[in-house]
This record gives sequence, C-alpha cells and structure tokens, in this order.
Amino acid sequence: MPLEVLIRTVTEADKSEVLAVVRDAFSVGNADGREEVEIVESIWSLDCQVPAGDLVALSGGEIVGHILASLGSLSGVVIPGIAPLSVRSDCQRQGVGSALMATALRHLEVQQFPFVVLLGNPTYYGRFGFRASGPWGIHYLPVGMNNPHFQLLQFDEDCEVLTGEYVYSWEVQANAQP
Repeated sequence: MPLEVLIRTVTEADKSEVLAVVRDAFSVGNADGREEVEIVESIWSLDCQVPAGDLVALSGGEIVGHILASLGSLSGVVIPGIAPLSVRSDCQRQGVGSALMATALRHLEVQQFPFVVLLGNPTYYGRFGFRASGPWGIHYLPVGMNNPHFQLLQFDEDCEVLTGEYVYSWEVQANAQP
C-alpha cells in the first residue's frame, strides 16, 4: 500500500536527516552508503544548480526519501543528471521513490531540458520511461561504455540527442578546481 508523503524542498535544518536517509538507503550487502552520502555532500558544498530541486519526501513529519538532480555536462552541454534517489529502507516499495521521481521529472520537463540521465537499475527506472543511453552514443565512463545501467529519459522525442561522455555536476566541479 502506498505511503502518503508530502514532497518539499530540502531546508538547511533537514541536511543531517537527509544524509542519514541516503546512508540507510544504500547500506545493503557490503555497501555502507558512504559513496552516495559523499555525492550529496559534494553537490551541497559546491552549490551546484539543482534544476529539479533538492527534494525530500516526508511521512509523519519524518524524512523518508530524498532526490537530487544537478546539472552535469554532456560534451560541454549542460544536461541534468539525477543522483541519488534515496528511500529509507523501512519505507521502500511503498511509492516514495516513485513520488519523488515523478516530481523531479515534472520540474525538469517544465524547464524544457531535452532529456535527463541517471545511473541505476533498468527495471526500476524503466517504469518512468528511462532507456539505456548507449544506443544514443551517450556514455558514463566510470561504469564503462554501453553499460545498461546508465540511462536517459527524453522529454521531447523529436529533440536531437547529443552524444559523448556524461560528467556529473560534482565531477565537473572537482575537475574545474585547481
């Protein structure tokens, strides 16, 4: 049964709870969620643009989910990339991630971005219309060429999709610093 959530923008007071949700969501198996926490912290510290917002899902006054979509680069063109989408482990499979993703995608589409990219499970993200980016000639080199987990969602099927290597916002910023 879907969990009722309120989605809103992250506030400064939310940040420690957001990081706890991100860590919890990605602490499975041998993973400890540290990499995803570092991504969120990097985006916050670099003050990267987040065109879809830095959003949280609340249930019962507690943060149960979080999503970020910041501006990365595809062959020098600014394109949004979603990273990460996090749902607290005890709230997964209850529609929280879907609600966050739908809200973020609406924000991006309204801003008339041609498409958005992400790295994730093709089965899960396929529900939103994401498809492997390799056939379009778009690659995220840290996971290898033509990796089916690196995906894109076109907002306008008639738009021309660029090709090349995608670099997430925190990677663009890190490479630009001396």
